Amino acid sequence: MARMRRRPPLVALLVVFALSLAGASCGSTKAKGARKPVVAGRSVTPSPGPAPAELGPPEVDAPGLASRPGLAAASGRGPRSAVAYRGAVNVPDDLLFFLVIGTDARPGQNVLASRADSIHVVVVDPVTRRGTVLGIPRDAYVDVPGHGRRKINSAMPIGRSDLMVKTVRQLTGFPVQHWAVTGFDGMIRMVDELGGLEVEVTEPMSDKDSGARFERGWHHMDGRQVLAFSRNRHQPDHDFRRSENQGRVILHALEKLRAETSDERGLRAWLGVLFKHSHLDMSLEDSTRFAGLARVLAPGDLTNVVARGTSRMMDGQSVVLLDEQAFALFRDVGGDGVADGDTVRPTPTLSPTATPGPTPAPAPTPSAPTPSSPSPSPTSTFPV
Repeated sequence: MARMRRRPPLVALLVVFALSLAGASCGSTKAKGARKPVVAGRSVTPSPGPAPAELGPPEVDAPGLASRPGLAAASGRGPRSAVAYRGAVNVPDDLLFFLVIGTDARPGQNVLASRADSIHVVVVDPVTRRGTVLGIPRDAYVDVPGHGRRKINSAMPIGRSDLMVKTVRQLTGFPVQHWAVTGFDGMIRMVDELGGLEVEVTEPMSDKDSGARFERGWHHMDGRQVLAFSRNRHQPDHDFRRSENQGRVILHALEKLRAETSDERGLRAWLGVLFKHSHLDMSLEDSTRFAGLARVLAPGDLTNVVARGTSRMMDGQSVVLLDEQAFALFRDVGGDGVADGDTVRPTPTLSPTATPGPTPAPAPTPSAPTPSSPSPSPTSTFPV
């Protein structure tokens, strides 16, 4: 895939837990006011010939998630309040698109050549600080460029991240540029290194295949439990609910980020875990430059949605045929970043001069150093 001028992803930190759920992309390089209308792909109907055979081995239980009798009792307390954050961040003037891919690679398997177990696009308007977490069912039956109609999850083993990016761009019309990918083991290790995650289970789960056995309520989950929760399929409307649950993990990760990071040092610690256990097409320095924007995004201002469709059996395969509502959703989110039925983006109103971050608390003595903050852009910043 041809590389465009790089812009570091502002939402890398939203998905540090969800990278076994999805991969990354960041916004368009068009000049302000020059955005073109988003053109989403067309509905895909079954072709008269047989469906392509599934790539790779059949789905099996995730490693180390053996079923246990009974349901785990609620053990969490819910998200903690966000701590104060000091700093100023550069603000791009266009929407940002971040594609997150989680493959079903087991330990020892190639993460970049395994099927996509989860696909999400996080879209953010950096000016209004609103956005959408949009899930695409892994069994969506779509046009894979150069390979005909098949499940979207097959794009990774056929052509790795480049083909997945092209497929999502063609399907949604989103200007995807960057990606991040991890597998089951990477997901588990990221969650564990960051001390677990508070996850709300909205209804009892008892799935012997994924290992998800939870009572309703807040749970403090380790990496294996987060993976099990994210892969649970034994629920009504299971294919779509599974993607919705994965989107909720992304938002819970953002809650944790806001409760634990107050400066660039904290952001770099999180990014270090992300880079250690996933594959990205961007540098750590690029990600750090704009990671502060992810830190000031409020989870309540991000809408969690899933592209819908109809499940069918075709030649022994279970596929999802996306419906017209799914393509209307792509146009809606692509227009202004928000799944609200309105495709008109508010006119950006950026400050013409640099605005510093909050004033630090008085130092004990006049000679005490003042905490440093990233250097803001001279033309496009806002206080955080």
